[in-house]
Amino acid sequence: MELTDVMTVTEAAERWGLDVSTLRYACIKGKFTNSETRKSGSVWLITYQGMERVYGKEKWTNRIQDGMPKIEKISRKPTKTRKLGEQCWI
Repeated sequence: MELTDVMTVTEAAERWGLDVSTLRYACIKGKFTNSETRKSGSVWLITYQGMERVYGKEKWTNRIQDGMPKIEKISRKPTKTRKLGEQCWI
């Protein structure tokens, strides 16, 4: 496991489009296994694999642009058709 595979509940909430309180409640109520979540002081830590298992694929993706990460929202719905057969995604 790499350091990038672990995140705080705040970071996970942003990446999955959830409320922080929802993730804290899930940690307390045992939705995650002992190897997927841990409390360090007052901060809950969650693994990427645990988040995917409980909530599915993340809603945000990191893209590297000009050497800096850029966060973009993933949308599964096309907004409009530009040309025949070409779709515009947001």
